[in-house]
Amino acid sequence: TAFDDKMHQPYRFPLIEGAKEIKEILEENGFAVALSGAGPTILAVGNKELDKTIVQGVVGKKWRVKALKPNLKGTTCHNEE
Repeated sequence: TAFDDKMHQPYRFPLIEGAKEIKEILEENGFAVALSGAGPTILAVGNKELDKTIVQGVVGKKWRVKALKPNLKGTTCHNEE
């Protein structure tokens, strides 16, 4: 629900080549999907590892797929003294 933006995403996704198709594929595979800012970066969040091959047919050479893991340590501070 938190990712289901009605203000700008319905209008922005169709303007970004391949984004709507990528969104649909990721959602079908259990990921929550949103545009990062105005786009064209797409953020997909899920509780399983992303199999990049599920979007390979759509992404082509214009997209880069990066599977990132959360930082479980949180913010840390290093004293330079």
